[in-house]
Amino acid sequence: MRTFLDECYKAILDQPAAISRTLAPNNRPNSFEKLVNASRIFLTGAGDSYVVSLFGYFVFAQLGFNTSVFEAADVKFFPFRKGDALIAVSATGRSTQTLQTIERATNVKVETFGLTENPKGALAKIVDHLWLTQAHPRSYDISPSSTTTSAMALLLWVAEELSKTVTQKKPTQILLQKAEQVLTWAESWGNQTAKELKREEIIFILGLGPTYVAALLGMMKLHEYAVTKGIPVHMEEFAHHTKLVVNEGDPVILLTSRSSAKSDYFKTIEKGTRDVIRANTFVLQTPSNIVQNNELLETLFLTFPLQYLAYYLAKTREPPILGWREPHVNAFKIYK
Repeated sequence: MRTFLDECYKAILDQPAAISRTLAPNNRPNSFEKLVNASRIFLTGAGDSYVVSLFGYFVFAQLGFNTSVFEAADVKFFPFRKGDALIAVSATGRSTQTLQTIERATNVKVETFGLTENPKGALAKIVDHLWLTQAHPRSYDISPSSTTTSAMALLLWVAEELSKTVTQKKPTQILLQKAEQVLTWAESWGNQTAKELKREEIIFILGLGPTYVAALLGMMKLHEYAVTKGIPVHMEEFAHHTKLVVNEGDPVILLTSRSSAKSDYFKTIEKGTRDVIRANTFVLQTPSNIVQNNELLETLFLTFPLQYLAYYLAKTREPPILGWREPHVNAFKIYK
């Protein structure tokens, strides 16, 4: 029987195949064009799915759509109007707060889109339009990887279809071609970095714009193994406040796209982290021979090494768990 860690590792390795299945021509949705006429686009989800929604926010905002993103539990504070569109993300299709959000939107005639892995889940039954990932996870009771990145890939594809810009090579084409290569690099980085970190450390993960999405997912991956604590921080917030609680030698991972890494802003953050607060600083960006100058695609790829980092930290520290800790599902009633 596979152990908890074995299943987590397999979920990481499955990502290129899962993304390929998700982006296959026979799985691509045709209802996304209805988003063009929406007065406002809302994205929502809970947990990992919320972070996928945040990624979707950057995807659609860059196209000029009037876009907002909220945690599913927060959407009740923002009134829907007829003419709006809601994209609700839930890998399992049974997240309680997300389902309640869809029901609220349906009551005021909002066009609803459900992005899920589960065609038989409650979400699939109540949305107007269904978008399916094809990660085929063996279990949701692990640290999920392929369901998350497959959903991000599908949102990236929708954006390509909605965009009027014609490029020689679309980001999802690069994604399909380079995913295996990125995964190999990511495992090497994650394994080596895990060896350099101490058991008692808290890891600060910094991002900016789309890369903050990867910082959030990195935190979630660390926490899902119940071994290491991660704190995701926006770079500007770090510069203002969080740096005050970083001690000399604490690990700080700076996530950046290749274009952002050249900016004076990023150089100031990196220099201050290394030289002023003397943190144990790691700059994480995709290799130049893989992808350049597409921050959304680079953000997706940056999640790979963070997944491996969390896995190798858990593997070397031998956590006394075989799966999720009990409170994950039962104590907080997060699923219907």
